[in-house]
Amino acid sequence: MTETDIKDKLAAWGAWSRSDSSGLGYISPCLLMMRGNVAETRRAPRAHYISDDDAMLVGAAITALRADYEVLAEMVIRKYYRCWTAKEIAQHYLTDIEYPRLAHLDWEHRDKKRSDHRHVGLMLKEAERMIEQYLS
Repeated sequence: MTETDIKDKLAAWGAWSRSDSSGLGYISPCLLMMRGNVAETRRAPRAHYISDDDAMLVGAAITALRADYEVLAEMVIRKYYRCWTAKEIAQHYLTDIEYPRLAHLDWEHRDKKRSDHRHVGLMLKEAERMIEQYLS
């Protein structure tokens, strides 16, 4: 599996998890295409297709990752389920974990230390590698 494959699989898992279906089951590809043409305020989602079984396996891999590396698992969830950018993850999640004594400060405060979005990218790559190993 290549790096693109695991990212596509995680993106498909995120879309599957966000879907408004009440559980497992078949969703018509036509419905997915129609749903994909609706304008959204955040980002235009790409159409992702994943079987229920594959999505459950990805979910199990993320759960296994959470058991040992909770921060990495939470970053994967924020990236692929909540569709946050690396900058948003750094600003709203990782900064307060890395600098807990400064968590009460406003983001624009002159003494506030900030996590770098490039650090988030490196951590996400490591998490994706671990999930890929679990799936293989």
